[in-house]
Amino acid sequence: MHDQVLLAEKIAREAHEGQTRRDGTPYIAHPERVSYAVRDHGWMARAVGWLHDVTEDTKLTPADLVKMGVDWEVASIVRKLDKTSGPNNSYSYYISQVANDPVARLVKTADILDNLTDSPSERQKEKYKKALLLFVSK
Repeated sequence: MHDQVLLAEKIAREAHEGQTRRDGTPYIAHPERVSYAVRDHGWMARAVGWLHDVTEDTKLTPADLVKMGVDWEVASIVRKLDKTSGPNNSYSYYISQVANDPVARLVKTADILDNLTDSPSERQKEKYKKALLLFVSK
């Protein structure tokens, strides 16, 4: 396995330590499933899969990830997947940025599909639908 994937897994496990999903299960199972879902698309997709929520859900920044040894391109894609990094937290802007990056789009698709198994609200389902329809058009 590529060193970046192992590093990403280590960082994700430490960063998400103690966090849980809505159903009370350990949060780390989610990025693990996302990384596994994109396993056939190369080491970069796997690393991003592990890290896709780290900057959004913890105090780590993309710059922190690079300082920790994460490839700058991986950190850049993780930044695109952080919906708090865009102007005014606009979901439309966020999802358009994700749609324009093939790795981000792949990981976000896996993320959405996994999130759909976690009893999403109707509002979340609408957001996911909007994103998936945009992704399909790319």
